[in-house]
Amino acid sequence: MADVPSRRDNSKGTAFEVFVSAGTGLARLPIWVWLAPIGVALIVIVLIHTPLSRVFEKPVQEIIAPVVIGLAAGLSLVAHYRLRKLFTLMLACFALALFARELHFKGTNAGFYVAIVVLAVWATLKWKQIREFFGDRGIAGLLTCAFWTFFITKLLDRHYLSFLPGYTVWHNYVEETLETFGHVMVFALIIATLHLGSLLQARNACDEA
Repeated sequence: MADVPSRRDNSKGTAFEVFVSAGTGLARLPIWVWLAPIGVALIVIVLIHTPLSRVFEKPVQEIIAPVVIGLAAGLSLVAHYRLRKLFTLMLACFALALFARELHFKGTNAGFYVAIVVLAVWATLKWKQIREFFGDRGIAGLLTCAFWTFFITKLLDRHYLSFLPGYTVWHNYVEETLETFGHVMVFALIIATLHLGSLLQARNACDEA
């Protein structure tokens, strides 16, 4: 019976470690992570008053967004096949969940949020196996920027930002474009993961030699 409290203490310790590491990591992220989606939004607000406005319309973005995240999902499978890391498996699950959500089949939207919760719990339990990737500022920055961007799109979707000037004119354009931008960040995240994973493999091979 003495082992039970010990296991519980260990699990709490792991959760605390993840919480502290995440907080420290967020504090150290470069400012562009937080400003990038806001900058994209401002650019869209300006450009919708030009002949380029059609690029940011919902029908166009609903073609671009699935293509971008579909390519990212395919690349994530390649990354996992090459690196065979737990982090790349989680990343592939994340990208595939995003891609399924973009297809707008029944249940895929709710399924995406279920996948996020499962991945968050999984990452917490396996933190020591994946922190070598989260410890990289580039990967942490791109992942955070993607989530921050998706959070802003959700605020727009729920009209929590309707108090902003000209909201009714630009919010649809900005919401759709930011969703695509979030997918671009995921694509860049997978490329960065491939690069770091290749460097780690090369370093391990040198150490073994």
